[in-house]
Amino acid sequence: MSSELHCSSAHATHRNNSTTLKRFNSQQDTMAGFVNRENRVPYYQRLFQEGQKNGVRQWNQTARSKILLYPYYTILFGGLAGSMYMMSRMVLGHKTWFGKN
Repeated sequence: MSSELHCSSAHATHRNNSTTLKRFNSQQDTMAGFVNRENRVPYYQRLFQEGQKNGVRQWNQTARSKILLYPYYTILFGGLAGSMYMMSRMVLGHKTWFGKN
């Protein structure tokens, strides 16, 4: 009896999934997220190709690059400097950032 119950519940689940799938596909046909605006791909393609000819790295070519990279560089090199400082202090036997402890 439990196997019959299991089979019938599996079929019910299958029916529900196929209905949901059909509903999802019908929503995709309407293109609700489409926005009529200019295509920016040629602009960025030109920008990156000109930057490559000038020897500029790809991650440093757009106007937003400096906004993202400078904080990243600060954290990267600040963490490296702090690690090296504390490593040298630990070699000398000091376990704190400042002082003789």
